Amino acid sequence: MGSSYAYGSTKDGNPWQSSCPAGTVLRGIAYRSGSAVDDITSLFCAPPASPVSGSDISVAVVAADDSGGTAGTYKCPDNTAVAGIAGQIDGDNKVGQLALKCRNFKTGGAAIQGAMAGKNTKNAYNYEAPFPWYATGLAGRAGKNLDAIQMIGGNFADPIHYLTTDDGIANGCMGLGDPNWRLYQPQSADCDKFMVQNFCQKNPSDPRCSCVSSEMTCPNKFDKSCISQNGYRTNDMMKAACPNIMNCVQYLALSPGAQQLATNTEQNCSTSASNSSNINTSNSNTTVTGEADSSFWIWVIIIVLVMLMGMVGGAIYYFTRSDDIRKKGAYELTEAVEVEDI
Repeated sequence: MGSSYAYGSTKDGNPWQSSCPAGTVLRGIAYRSGSAVDDITSLFCAPPASPVSGSDISVAVVAADDSGGTAGTYKCPDNTAVAGIAGQIDGDNKVGQLALKCRNFKTGGAAIQGAMAGKNTKNAYNYEAPFPWYATGLAGRAGKNLDAIQMIGGNFADPIHYLTTDDGIANGCMGLGDPNWRLYQPQSADCDKFMVQNFCQKNPSDPRCSCVSSEMTCPNKFDKSCISQNGYRTNDMMKAACPNIMNCVQYLALSPGAQQLATNTEQNCSTSASNSSNINTSNSNTTVTGEADSSFWIWVIIIVLVMLMGMVGGAIYYFTRSDDIRKKGAYELTEAVEVEDI
């Protein structure tokens, strides 16, 4: 927090100060004025997320004693807030004129100076706080009249970040920061739309998108990344009635990458040793299924191969042996014929 220089007399009258509620920004004042600024009677303040007419909060000011002059009000245009003060110091070294300098709250565009209150003039004063500083109240000195005026300022870098940048809006949707600074409220239709259609389309690997970017139905129940990173949950996710266990049909429909993130699945859903741990919420024990199943089928295949090789080897031996016997029989028959002829 900070304040500008006190314009006008710094000796006469008594100190006074009036501030906007915490987390709000000054948007206007109610006052009394005639030949000079007789009194400031109210501040008009608004939340940073909605610096517009209709959202203003009125704060009573106790400053000068003079009830003379004509009552008036000045409010900054919508989407702007007070960033400075300007005016004239009269011949009695009191606040002869006062105007508010209004600047776009979110972009810091050029300030617009409002109409002057009061008439007496002598020495001009003009103050504008650097962006992103804006007024959060007024102070000064007053007796019968307004003897001095001072702007109290605050640094609104965080609110502007939460209201204008993708990262800040996403953090606001995550529930971070002052609620008055959020452009959208968590689980609202605007936050759901922003996170699903905007932020997470651009930043699918961001931890805040671990639920929105998940393949799974009920990722806040079945996606380990969503659960551990506490990603953004849409209103539908928050209200969905999810089962305690993901069935095998749902599990097997997931991509391999999603299967690696799956938790709370039915036992024996795994199709490879790379995804062997399935957590059953009804039992605190972790059951290893994929590795055992794979080992069993490997041994079955080995036994079948050994049996096939034995059968092939036996067949080869049988046919080879039979051929030798036929050749030997033919040779013995030939010898018998030749001996008989002699």
